[in-house]
Amino acid sequence: MSYDKFYNQKGFTLLEVLISFVILSTMLGVIYQMLSLGTMQSIKSENESEALLIARSKLSEPIGAMGQMVGESKEYSWVLTTQPVTGLDDGDYPAKLVNVHIAVSWNEQKIVELETRKLVWNTR
Repeated sequence: MSYDKFYNQKGFTLLEVLISFVILSTMLGVIYQMLSLGTMQSIKSENESEALLIARSKLSEPIGAMGQMVGESKEYSWVLTTQPVTGLDDGDYPAKLVNVHIAVSWNEQKIVELETRKLVWNTR
């Protein structure tokens, strides 16, 4: 076999195959990371939406007694705090203004907090 026939053959060299493999491996690693990050963000968003739904649901419920109520729902735990608004005239009104604060947590470190004010009828 002559020298010209050896170098005129069609095909890829070992170096070209190795470089292609390295490029392909790098691209697959990047794509895997992007998919993994997207999945994690989706789960985080789903958990926050569920916690927000629980918080809004608890805020819409009628207020019983003043103070703190604690509860759990699935893997979420919540603390609802109610207290009268201070600094207002405490006259003989049929209703009073109340601060309502709720904190919903999950996975021991994540938390969603909402706060509002509600009118509560005086019970006598």
